[in-house]
Amino acid sequence: MTKEYLTVKDISKHYQTTSRNVRRIINNLKDDSNELLLRKDKNDRWEIHQLLLKKFKPQRIRKPKYYSITIIPNNNHTASEIKEMMQFVFDNSNDDDLEINYSVEVSKLGINHNHIHCYIKCKRKIELLNIIKETFYELNYKQSEIYDVEGWKRYITKDGGQIINLKKPKNNER
Repeated sequence: MTKEYLTVKDISKHYQTTSRNVRRIINNLKDDSNELLLRKDKNDRWEIHQLLLKKFKPQRIRKPKYYSITIIPNNNHTASEIKEMMQFVFDNSNDDDLEINYSVEVSKLGINHNHIHCYIKCKRKIELLNIIKETFYELNYKQSEIYDVEGWKRYITKDGGQIINLKKPKNNER
């Protein structure tokens, strides 16, 4: 059963936006809307009719914060070697917002090579990919956008793997 009138919280949850943004849109709509469509209840909370719901739809599509990279080196590296190589990649990046989260997994395709699943947040993706290519020399990789970070975390730790986090501290965290 759907509600005829929605609250600010309902709309912010539906469109995954802030309640502040919903109230800003209400402010713009309140002068032009009928009281049957937009009103306040006895507790002074906004009630928005479902017919106005489309007015709260975000105008721009946000890019996901993280993207995934699966790195499959052609040479078999131990977990400790991969840890050193990923630290080298991290240390040689000039991106101050860089965050690399990765897990090492043994391939089940019969080649028994370790491979790496990452979810990464950065502003200089091409530079980072070049550093990864130079560090691992020969590799295959696949990258894609992540829309469900929690699902990706479950996937990369499915065999009991551990997520290793490399993140540069912000100015106020130093």
